[in-house]
Amino acid sequence: IDRRMLLDVKLKKDGQICYRSQCINDVALVRGEELRLLECSAFCDGQPIARYMADGMVVATPTGSTAYNLSAGGPIVAPEAELLVLTPLCPHSLNSRSIVLPPDSHLSLRIQTTGRTKVSLSFDGDTVVDIEPGDTIEIAKSEIETTLIQLKQVPFLENIRNKMKQI
Repeated sequence: IDRRMLLDVKLKKDGQICYRSQCINDVALVRGEELRLLECSAFCDGQPIARYMADGMVVATPTGSTAYNLSAGGPIVAPEAELLVLTPLCPHSLNSRSIVLPPDSHLSLRIQTTGRTKVSLSFDGDTVVDIEPGDTIEIAKSEIETTLIQLKQVPFLENIRNKMKQI
């Protein structure tokens, strides 16, 4: 039995929570089908991290590090680690890289994009919510965990090696 952290995600419009969800893998902020870049500012515990021009942003748990985060060039994280990974999607800057943050971090993503670009928020690649310019997404480690049952006792690194051979 494995215990895994979850993300607690709040979408705020005009300072009010209008949507709240939890996810085990990741929350992804993505632009619509237009070819315009998404512009957002990222903050950690109220301190600015960076202003990103990208196709989107992914915030992943260790469990989700081998999903969308990995496809976007983010790091692989052991599932028993407790941390947050912030990864820009196809950033329009050579120095935009993933950032690994402690589990007690409170991330905020503030949408700067104009109304011409459709922006959505996706939870574990399933639930999708439309975002407006000026909206804020707050992301933190959830107070609850989930439990996974492992049917085979395969060490994490062996599992990763086997999966990477298949690529």
